Order: sequence, then C-alpha cells, then structure tokens
Amino acid sequence: SFGVVGASSGELRDNLMGASVDVISLGKGTADVVALTGNLADNFGISLLEASKLNDKILDSGVAMGLSTAEAGNLFGTLMSVGQLTADQAEHLAESTYQLAVANNVNPAAVMRDMADSSEMIAKFGAQNVKEITKAAVQARKLGLSLKTVDKISNSLLDFQSSIQSEMEASVMIGRQLNLNEARRLFNAGKTGKAMEKVLKQLGGEQKFNKLSILQRKSLAKAIGVEATELAKLIRNQGKSIEAQKTFNDL
Repeated sequence: SFGVVGASSGELRDNLMGASVDVISLGKGTADVVALTGNLADNFGISLLEASKLNDKILDSGVAMGLSTAEAGNLFGTLMSVGQLTADQAEHLAESTYQLAVANNVNPAAVMRDMADSSEMIAKFGAQNVKEITKAAVQARKLGLSLKTVDKISNSLLDFQSSIQSEMEASVMIGRQLNLNEARRLFNAGKTGKAMEKVLKQLGGEQKFNKLSILQRKSLAKAIGVEATELAKLIRNQGKSIEAQKTFNDL
C-alpha cells in the first residue's frame, strides 16, 4: 500500500507491524491498520509517520463506539484536522459524545457516524464550536433527525433575505407571528444546540400543528428550511431536552 517505504526497516514499518499485532484483540488486523493509516494521511493532512502511531487509540475507540475502521478514521481525522484537537482530546470528546448519547437514550453509534460525516459543518462553524456540534448531534437524534437536518436549517436561516421573506409568509399563512432572529444570531455565532432550541420554541405545540392545513404546514417547513416530514418530527419530539452527562468513563 505504501510502496518500499512501508517495507523498509524503520519507525513507520515498526509502528505498522506492532499495531497489526496489538489490534488482534479488537478483532482487527493488518488490513485495518493499513487502511486507517492511509485514510488519515491521504484525507486529513496527518503525516504518514504520525498516522501510523494512532492506530491502537483510534481502533480501540472505534470498536468501543460501534464504528467501522473507515468511520473511526473519519471521526478522528475530522476532530483532529478540522476541529484542531490533539489525538487525546479527540478521543475524550468522541467518547464523551458517545456517553452523552447513551445518557439520552439515543443510538450512540448513529450519533458518532453523524460526527464522522460532519467535517464540512465543523469547518463552517469553526473549531471553537466543535463541542456545540456534538451536543447538536445528540439533540438531532433525540428528535429523530440527523446533523444534516441541523445543517440544513442553519443554511436556510443564515440566507437572511430569503429566510426573512419565508418567515413573513409563514406568519401570514399560520396566523401567528414567527420570530427566528435569535436562532439566526445563535447559528451565526456557531451555537448550534442553543439555536435549535430557539427554532423549536417558534414552531408551536403538536395540538396547534395538527390544526394546520397542508399549505400552512408547507409554509412553516419552508420558513426553517426543512421538508414536511422533518417538520413533523420536530413538532412531535420538541419536548425532549438534552440530559447532561453525569460521569465520564474511558471506553
């Protein structure tokens, strides 16, 4: 996979061979070590030698969180290269997020896959807001949605001219004044979790929603940038708040 440099005596070869033995107890092997090292080096700008040192840590966490080798590599690569975390910080944040999902009774592996696929979102909101995004990932799953929906809502609300017009149209259609300004401000500041709370408060309860016509529901969905099915899930599950993680244990 790496050409002669992978076979030549030296630190890289020793790291790869050592990790290949170490990860046997995790149900992994040489193919996983090679694939993970290549993924980190090719796609996340981590040096080949440095990537070869991370196999044990990443595969251990990946197995503990129910992720494939590729998913674990994408998660750690995203947190380290885009989120600007060290390997230890990435491990702690990833495992904390997993345990936060467990505490909130949502599928933790699904939350972690969302995080692994969120490099564009983390880059957009900035490395300083990566913890907010992890909370938003758990919150989204609790609402029956994914981070992609949260990202879609943020993109819609931050398209100010179009968003404000849709908000006004929806207000007329449903006969109730919407005000998504605070949600826009929070999304613009990278506070995704808090922004979603503000969005949910503007939607109204399930009883009011059930009385809306098809066109009214379509207009309300357009105001926040989602499909009708996503809006229905938001309405139905909006009372489900995030429970704080009480303890942290290394997985």
